[in-house]
Amino acid sequence: MPSLKRAPYKMKLHIKEVLRQIGFSEDTMLSPSPKKVVTKGASKRVRWERVDSQNPDSESSQPKIKVPKSEEIVNVNGDGNCGFRVIARHMGMDEENHILVRNALIHELKNHKSDYLLVFGTEERFKFILDDLHPPTSKSRITLEDKWLKLLDMGYIIATSFNRAVVQLTLSEKGICETYFPIRGAPPLNSHSNIMCLGLIPDHFLHVFFERME
Repeated sequence: MPSLKRAPYKMKLHIKEVLRQIGFSEDTMLSPSPKKVVTKGASKRVRWERVDSQNPDSESSQPKIKVPKSEEIVNVNGDGNCGFRVIARHMGMDEENHILVRNALIHELKNHKSDYLLVFGTEERFKFILDDLHPPTSKSRITLEDKWLKLLDMGYIIATSFNRAVVQLTLSEKGICETYFPIRGAPPLNSHSNIMCLGLIPDHFLHVFFERME
């Protein structure tokens, strides 16, 4: 599939900013300290003034941080299976193997039911999500909404089944950005390969790649 060079420019900028906030959340909370106001008539310097004068400006002393850039945004077929297609691509398969992704998630859910009952809370919710994962029985070329990928319900299943952190990036007015981690085991040692990014635009998922950070 071709790169989504015609994707909305605002979407690309937002994806970059969201990843920066995910990777450097502590940095986004920092702001330069306000300059001290000289108090008229002060007789002597108090202790905090002496300490402040002995330290370099906090903003200038902070190391420069390299912000990751989006390497590629790839579109997939918008037939209602787009989310599963993105997962297939990320795992090195052809996107037409999206049914194999569904089967892997069903296998994970069934084989570790007790784990997911703790996540979903009720048997009814568990069965609802399991049913959504099954491929549609209709022969229609378009998959209806009840069979779409829903990361709010399926994020932990995907992360655990494929041993990846799963990140949903979206425009703020369209929803919220979420990150899901495996509920069992440890992530891969390769820090670049253990993040699966899905860009969500209205009713469609895109596959988002970011440059390798050394």
